[in-house]
Amino acid sequence: MKSMKILLGALLLLTVITIIACKEPMGATGALDGGDHLTDGTTPLVPGIDPSVPITTTYVSKDDEGNKYTLEITESTGTRSAVNSGDNFKLTVELYNSGNYTVALTYSGVISSKTGNETQFTIYITVNGQQLTITIKDDEMTVITGRIVYNNGTAVNAPGTLNSTTPVFTSIYDLDRWLAAQPRNTATTPYKVKVNISDLGGNTSTNGSLSFVIYNNGKYVNLNLSDSTLTSIGLNAFSSCYFLTNVTIPSGVTSIGQRAFSGCNYLTGVILSDTVTSVHTPLLSIAL
Repeated sequence: MKSMKILLGALLLLTVITIIACKEPMGATGALDGGDHLTDGTTPLVPGIDPSVPITTTYVSKDDEGNKYTLEITESTGTRSAVNSGDNFKLTVELYNSGNYTVALTYSGVISSKTGNETQFTIYITVNGQQLTITIKDDEMTVITGRIVYNNGTAVNAPGTLNSTTPVFTSIYDLDRWLAAQPRNTATTPYKVKVNISDLGGNTSTNGSLSFVIYNNGKYVNLNLSDSTLTSIGLNAFSSCYFLTNVTIPSGVTSIGQRAFSGCNYLTGVILSDTVTSVHTPLLSIAL
């Protein structure tokens, strides 16, 4: 599935950002460049986040034996861009035994190279003299191959396929209960959640809707809707959902309504499928 990630460009005071003309096919207006980024050429800027502080993205997965792999990638350019070669990484491996975890590896370095696009990419890193290949798809670390040398010198084969640790919810109610039980977080450490639903339940002002639940709990959320059966994102769907940091739109969605993400001051990315044929403007309207 072809996808594209809209990286939000510099958001000016009381400026309405037009991503694409109403009811025009994606790409028809030239609003996106060949890399699917906004063509304003500016450095992304998010209200409330100091642009001089590099963003760190964390991926956590487990293998079939329950061992945990945590990959932290910190941007090196300060541009709020996607993962790139030259970015810094930290890989931690925790071995599972009888309900307990023991840290077997902690290693920091620099990404040698990267291939792929925004939604599925592979990075190549060297850890204790051994090259590892790690694939990330839809914000999940899915495959790690090569040889892993632990801190004590023990060398083992990497596990190959990894299993997601992202919680999956099939109802807004279950997500509400889960978020309520989580501690406060920050915009740079959002909770990654996957929600599989057929109806958003209204907008942020609708009690019980998806956006209301995220806003009302006051926890920053990276929202993955890729397996939901939605066909559209309606007018004001996530308007003023202040705690939303990233959204992955499912492939069944063909249109996104006006002001769908208006007032989402911490929103840094929206991943769209190529099934989206119309995005109504204004999509965003953010006052800094």
